[in-house]
Amino acid sequence: MVPAATLKVFEPLSGFDNDERAYWESYAAGDRALPPRTLLLDRENGLNGATATLVAEREDGDVVERRGVVFVCPYRTKLRLLASILAFRRSIPAEVVRAFMPEDEVERAAEGIESLRSAHPDWRNHILESSWEVPLHWFAAFDDSERQLIQNPDGSLGMRYETILRAARERCARALEIVRETLPNPSMVAPLAGLSRWLEDFDDVGLLALDYADVAKLIPDELLEEDRTCRDIWAAVRALSEGDGDRATAYYMVAVERWSSVRRRESWN
Repeated sequence: MVPAATLKVFEPLSGFDNDERAYWESYAAGDRALPPRTLLLDRENGLNGATATLVAEREDGDVVERRGVVFVCPYRTKLRLLASILAFRRSIPAEVVRAFMPEDEVERAAEGIESLRSAHPDWRNHILESSWEVPLHWFAAFDDSERQLIQNPDGSLGMRYETILRAARERCARALEIVRETLPNPSMVAPLAGLSRWLEDFDDVGLLALDYADVAKLIPDELLEEDRTCRDIWAAVRALSEGDGDRATAYYMVAVERWSSVRRRESWN
């Protein structure tokens, strides 16, 4: 499996419509019987096709409780899988698409998304994933005080940040405003703008959690303990707001260099 970090939005049960709220209430109470699985997409030559994928017919998700309030992050597995197929299709030249998947599979994915949106107009993607690294712009949503160095059940170290969604949105908006004013470079602005748009889809009362997940296993424990990327990113943003480009660059490059060795793992693989 490719190691991936996640950025997840958790919504309170009150944020779901009546039918889905009842489902998540039951789910959070422990009714998590393994749902039936069905073949979503298949190559013409049968179940062994490169993109044949099994997904659950029922919804699954993560559940947390904070201050007596239950929050849920639905996986929306089918929606995310269909969207990833279309995104992959857009990322490669048209002339080589058939080397990876038949064109009718792309068409079925598009039809599947439209069907899901018609049946569930309120559904949104609650999870962003990043393979091999944590994107630096994700840290703009958090404060260094929200950093949590954790120990996983297998004894390995992990890293997690968690904040309320309202604070995450305000931070991203502030960082985006500063970057737009001082660095009118699309490659710097676009990631932050995209993150801000995604967060706008959710209510203020939710939670936002960044989990290094398996990406943390690519980082030696001693370096993970020293990892203060969020602090470095915000130091760079504050320096930009004060007009000190050199100091901003210095802080930003500390974060870039910290993650460059992690990103190299992708090339090795």
